[in-house]
Amino acid sequence: MQLQTTFTLSFWVNATHIKNNQVSVFARVTVNGKRANISLQRKVILSEWDSNKGRVRGNKHESRLLNRYLDQVKNRVYEAHDELVKDKAFICAQSIKARFLGEDNEEYSLLTLADYHNTQMSKSLSYGTLKNYFTTQKYIKLFLNKKKIQDIYLSQLTFRFLVDFEKFLRSGGPSKTNGK
Repeated sequence: MQLQTTFTLSFWVNATHIKNNQVSVFARVTVNGKRANISLQRKVILSEWDSNKGRVRGNKHESRLLNRYLDQVKNRVYEAHDELVKDKAFICAQSIKARFLGEDNEEYSLLTLADYHNTQMSKSLSYGTLKNYFTTQKYIKLFLNKKKIQDIYLSQLTFRFLVDFEKFLRSGGPSKTNGK
């Protein structure tokens, strides 16, 4: 069963925080009545803001630039929504905001993952178990050096990479590299 979602985007200014007769401009993403505000890091003179249209009034150069920027933001927010739909991800105001800001698809590398795991597990695993994880991390570094790369993003891991790593381990690659 697919649920129908409502999605709207509007631009607004925070008139409660006036400084030098200028106010900050925000984008508001609303999905099924839940809101997420995005600061656009832009300011506008309060009297020049048209709250009905969510745009800057006038034909001055600054007004046209800000309105063009608002159009770009609008396009990027709609692209973020479309990407989430295409990825069959959960769509809410916060997920659209995170995708727009680039906060939802943080890239991690293989060595970063191994280091994070070993650091987090150091308090809960015994020394004998933990040393095996450190050895695996060392073998990953040796394999990456053999491939002449420093690290690899998790999104770049392929079946071939994993099979080559297994072959490296089974062929005695680590012990030959260590001089044993």
